[in-house]
Amino acid sequence: MRKIIINTSDRIHILNGADVLYIRAKASYSVFVLTNRQEVLSSLPIAMYGRLFHNECFFRVHRSFLVNLEHVVEIVRSGDVILTGGVEVPITKEHIKALVIALAALNEK
Repeated sequence: MRKIIINTSDRIHILNGADVLYIRAKASYSVFVLTNRQEVLSSLPIAMYGRLFHNECFFRVHRSFLVNLEHVVEIVRSGDVILTGGVEVPITKEHIKALVIALAALNEK
């Protein structure tokens, strides 16, 4: 997975894409949550990252969340995705089937 470059007010973060658990919307910003639970705030909206990472390992499970498919461990039909380390992220019921298809396609690569 490629490197992700995030400009913040005081530095330029260079993240390994595999280390990102998920991206969460925070108003008009985006928060990258890493496997070590560190958070990196980006001034760009989550919609921009949804377009940037389309057809890669990130999948939109909710209007406020993109998850790294490599870290999906379980899908709870009542509305959560469990990621590496037991982290829970909400998923809308409309996205469950598409997530399963995206995970299957990832396995075929």
